[in-house]
Amino acid sequence: MIRARPLFALVLAAAAGALAASSAPARAEDAPVEVSSCVIQGKTTPPANLEIFAQPAGGKPIARFSGAQSFAALSEMSARLLDRRARVKTSNGAGGFRIDGYVDATQLGAFTKSLVPSIPGHVWIGQGREVRLVGADAGGVKIEKKLTTPMGQTFSGRATCEGLTLDPQIPPGAEVPGNARGYVAKESFDLFPEPSKDATAVLTLYPSTDAGILFWSERRQGNWVHLHYSGEVTIEGWARAKDLKPLPRGETMDYAVGGIRKRDGARLALAEEPRVVTAPKDVPIRGQSSETAPVLGVIESGTETYVTQVVAGWASVLPKSLHVVPPADQHFWVSAKDLGL
Repeated sequence: MIRARPLFALVLAAAAGALAASSAPARAEDAPVEVSSCVIQGKTTPPANLEIFAQPAGGKPIARFSGAQSFAALSEMSARLLDRRARVKTSNGAGGFRIDGYVDATQLGAFTKSLVPSIPGHVWIGQGREVRLVGADAGGVKIEKKLTTPMGQTFSGRATCEGLTLDPQIPPGAEVPGNARGYVAKESFDLFPEPSKDATAVLTLYPSTDAGILFWSERRQGNWVHLHYSGEVTIEGWARAKDLKPLPRGETMDYAVGGIRKRDGARLALAEEPRVVTAPKDVPIRGQSSETAPVLGVIESGTETYVTQVVAGWASVLPKSLHVVPPADQHFWVSAKDLGL
């Protein structure tokens, strides 16, 4: 026989459950995340098929970069971009096919507009160099520069928001004084802030090629040499002469400072060019042919757009530049009436 529980017992059980629920610790994913007000923008060449999502974490993609050159504006960056996507817009508002969403900003290379300190007074990430975005906060944007040659190591720094762009940059050339002497380091060695046996090393450098690292110097003090290096990073400091091989005086230095790394963009084309329509006004883009479907972005007024098909009052569209495309087997949909069809 099943006995009914007394009413007061049910009330106590419910109260206990409510108390337990209210005292349960908040989940980490429920905690608010601070994001930076910084905006980094420009014309970038993203990795092909880099996905764009509707939210900063989880969910399914709403679009993807094709790998062709695209304008992008990054904002709402958190302190750790590996944990949370940044907000992205694929148009600057001057007439374009704009998708609004979130993207893994660590996959979009940014460029420095000036030297960025890594070890103040001794190591800087070079001007006009491509860097990886790591995070952002009120103090600036955290970046990394990974080198594979002539040294194999990663340098970190903090740039101002205004000091970064997504537009590719041309690095300045290095000026080596005519009276400078070349020195080569083929083994790892320590860099010091001053020529003193009591000084503490600020950095250990690790050559990654048989040719070693080529430095130049205008000063020597006893068993110490004051070194300079300019390339992807700029280095200045003192090293023990025993760790270096001097080039013969008068020997010409082939001083390579590196250049801009140009990523080849995708060259996309449709088998048959579809109809081209110019948007007469801002037209909302949706992932499904329904007025209740979430808006993914906007075809801005005056933008030329491919129309691939029209079904029941809805037009399947693509940007003429093909810089962003829908996820596989999906479409971008807009109201055919809004396009004047």
